[in-house]
Amino acid sequence: MLTLEQMSLLKRVNVSVNPEKTMARIKEDFSAQTNKKKTAVIELSGQTRSSFYGAFRKGTPSARIVLAMSQILNVSPFYYTGAEDDKNACDDDSVIKFLSDYGYKKLVGELISAGKKSGQPAAAPGESAPKTPKADKGSKSDISVTVNLGSSVMNYQQIQEAIKTLSEDDAVLLFRALLKRAVIGGEAAKNAEIVKMLILS
Repeated sequence: MLTLEQMSLLKRVNVSVNPEKTMARIKEDFSAQTNKKKTAVIELSGQTRSSFYGAFRKGTPSARIVLAMSQILNVSPFYYTGAEDDKNACDDDSVIKFLSDYGYKKLVGELISAGKKSGQPAAAPGESAPKTPKADKGSKSDISVTVNLGSSVMNYQQIQEAIKTLSEDDAVLLFRALLKRAVIGGEAAKNAEIVKMLILS
């Protein structure tokens, strides 16, 4: 899944190839979601709520809106642009192809080299991410992460448990705080990035 910083690199220009299909499909899928998922989509898009609604009501969403919808709701970005009529799932290949088609080859290279390909759709803040098969004991899939958060240190399980208890408002505030910490650089930025990946994983 693209991080908030990566999403911010995407241009705010219309990517729809069929505004009527785009408008109908985004409206149908977005309207059917819980408030938490709606908020997660808008937050990940990096758009204001009014800009988000304005773009999808006209059928002229940017790459940010399309990819936020695709990743949170697990639907191929090409379905939302109207380029495809089959409602396929959003996977790494479709995201990378989408980014390549719209001229973001540098970002694609960074995603691949950094090992960002997760193979999983994103979960909304405060909701559980899709479950993956349990790894064998001793597998590299067993995550061992500790994050220094000021006066306390939390491991992966403690962070995940804390995330599950977040309210929608708390999740939004946490995202904003993490973005501010990331600007500081050094250890604060590293910890902020780790926590963001844990929230979005």
